[in-house]
Amino acid sequence: MNIRQLERHELPQIWTIDRREIIENVYCLENGKLVLKPEHYDMQGWPPGEAEHYGRILDECFERSGAFLGAFEDGILIGVAILESEFIGRAKDQLQLKFLHVSRGRRGTGLGTKLFELSAQKARELGARRLYISATPSENTVNFYRRRGCFVTQEVDPALFALEPEDIHLEYLLDGHNAADQESALIAQYKKCLGPIQHLDYAHLDAITAHQLLGRDAGPQIHKILARRLDESGGPDGVAAQIRRARADQSALREKIHSPALDERVRSALNEYMVCLSAWADGAELGKFRYPGLPQMSVDDLPVTPEDLAFSLQEDEVGCQTGVFRERDGSVILWHTEEDYEEAPGQRFDKLRLFSFRAADQRISTGFIYPDLLPGPTFGWHGDDFVQAIDTLHVKPFDGKDALTPNTLTWLSLYLGAQVSREELARQLGPFKGGYSLTGLSRKNGVVGVEKIEFANDDHAVSKLENDAGCYLFQTNVIADLARPIGAQEQTSAASRAWNEAR
Repeated sequence: MNIRQLERHELPQIWTIDRREIIENVYCLENGKLVLKPEHYDMQGWPPGEAEHYGRILDECFERSGAFLGAFEDGILIGVAILESEFIGRAKDQLQLKFLHVSRGRRGTGLGTKLFELSAQKARELGARRLYISATPSENTVNFYRRRGCFVTQEVDPALFALEPEDIHLEYLLDGHNAADQESALIAQYKKCLGPIQHLDYAHLDAITAHQLLGRDAGPQIHKILARRLDESGGPDGVAAQIRRARADQSALREKIHSPALDERVRSALNEYMVCLSAWADGAELGKFRYPGLPQMSVDDLPVTPEDLAFSLQEDEVGCQTGVFRERDGSVILWHTEEDYEEAPGQRFDKLRLFSFRAADQRISTGFIYPDLLPGPTFGWHGDDFVQAIDTLHVKPFDGKDALTPNTLTWLSLYLGAQVSREELARQLGPFKGGYSLTGLSRKNGVVGVEKIEFANDDHAVSKLENDAGCYLFQTNVIADLARPIGAQEQTSAASRAWNEAR
């Protein structure tokens, strides 16, 4: 493949690029927020008259010394990016990325990204500080630019908006030293979309009522996430398989409750978890959930219950990075990042929540909440003497019939606090369908102890923070020490492991 500047006589070849695309969703801007709405289009190519109308505009751009980058394969034009040469914006520091198209058969190969990066580099060379993009509002197009780091502009160009009022007008910061500004702009956009963290303080209520109110607060977002999860399951057979797994999870949990190996505190907490999850499903009105792929809302001639849907949601595993560091005075610094990938703000989170409820021994537990998950699998604290932070582990599939979802352990850990060690919880509750690393800090008689447990499938490994100043533990999404027996559970490529370790 060869990418080069187009010659004037080659401009008509632009209209030979295969623009066919099925569009299912489009973005619109409502009160400064990107909102995704269903809208079906079957784009069979360039709209009638597009070549004639836009051809004249491109000719004028070429006359102004605009940059026309063409990607050729075997002499055929398969992609093009066009950068305007006239500066716009109040500070006259922006150049418009006027045109970027890749032929249907070459999408997803990185060609679009390459053309975008070359255009950005050219704009830098010309002295621009920002790229301006008037993006077709289709989901794929807007998400492509967002993944490159573009964000909704606060300085809409009036002339370009008048030409394309339904487009999503974006900008991209170009300054090589301005990466922090670009990140700050993205964070500002998410803050505008999500607002401040809201504390749902139900500590005065029993745990069951508190979980019901949590489900009610997040209900609309739970329905949205559940529908998308089922959409991604691969059609009716995939949806049915997901419901069967949820039923198997319920069965395994009921059997575990009756296991003679359980400590009575753990058994009581498991019962509470079952009831709280059912209350959460009731508060979210999962009994009213309807899905086109399940017109009768039944699988294997059994109605799909709110509990089936709630257990299905709890299969997801989250959490990213955690570190602990021992100070000279014996205290411990804990840090944790919670990262989730979204194509656009609002896809997973409608807002940010902390949730407090009355837990075991009548003490208060507080946790950060993913809308579709119970508290536990992120970070949280119990009373004033226990804190936990969770990191998902990418491990091999495990099909044990008695295996629980890892989120069950994280909820119990937050609920029980320092009453039971994490190792004891893993021993009593295992095996699991998947795995986490759970870093727990507890304070007793003024001394802070740290226990990090990695549990995956039918194995677990414990690490403890030493008492010497400067000692630390660190966790990403890979098993820390592959030489330990639990290392056999990891399912991560060498490249992915190296990337995680480099973090």
